[in-house]
Amino acid sequence: MAEILWRCRGRSGAAAVCIEGMERQFDGGRHFSADGLTERLLVHRPESKSELTALLAVPEVLGALRRPTGHGIALFVISAILSRGPMQVLLDMKGGLDGGSPKLIETHNYASQELVNLLLCGCAHSQVFDGNQYLSDKRPEGGDDEDSGDGVVTEEFFDLYHGRGGGKEDDDDITVLRGIPSRCDVGFLTLFEAYEYMEVGQNLKEPRCPIWVICSESHYSVLFSPEDNVRGVLEVYYYDELGDQEEEIRLGLDPKPRKRQLTAKEAEDSTELVPPIDLVIRTRWRGAAVDWNGSEPIL
Repeated sequence: MAEILWRCRGRSGAAAVCIEGMERQFDGGRHFSADGLTERLLVHRPESKSELTALLAVPEVLGALRRPTGHGIALFVISAILSRGPMQVLLDMKGGLDGGSPKLIETHNYASQELVNLLLCGCAHSQVFDGNQYLSDKRPEGGDDEDSGDGVVTEEFFDLYHGRGGGKEDDDDITVLRGIPSRCDVGFLTLFEAYEYMEVGQNLKEPRCPIWVICSESHYSVLFSPEDNVRGVLEVYYYDELGDQEEEIRLGLDPKPRKRQLTAKEAEDSTELVPPIDLVIRTRWRGAAVDWNGSEPIL
């Protein structure tokens, strides 16, 4: 948790850790109505990584984040947003092909790609390829992705961001698609790549730690390996908390199988049932065969 929040922090250099207080800290405003949690938040601002780590180890703080019946997930997400800075999070998400305003929480309360990226790489960008892509013959001068600080979202900025303040981009001819700026500690793989809807870059496919968040079948799960060398992984463990998984699922990977493995498009037209997780794995280990080692494949 400390690594994630420290990575999210904005220009001020301070992270944010939110816990739930007993008393109301502020009243509602133009863009906020009481929800029973936000108005009671207590925000701590550790200014060093060691201070942040020590704060998260305090039993009251750790308990608030990990309590099964509490608001731990919401508190941690808000902590990440405040560490990055609300205004910077909005700027991270701004732009894209449709010029719309992405959200951190999508339909059915699923985490959006922007929220996943905020937690994985520290910025709420919308894409999963490496770096930025520019839909123009020229690139913006001076860069387009610098932190603008961690200030609060003012009324003026809110109106400007949503197109009500007459604001205009510096160069309307440039559309910036913001991806993953650098190699992440934890990676990301998705079934959407197997069906060629997107392509995940190496910054997420080759994380520093052999752990990958998996987006498949409308929710998130995880693959991980005890191997130290991420490039030498030939065995992974799969865990799906939403599926109430109780058994250990250990998957063996054969990068050069004798039998050619089906692609996602080929599997659609085949009578052979291919687990979606196998298809996701092959976006990282091309053509690999997956051995479920006696576990029932999840179809």
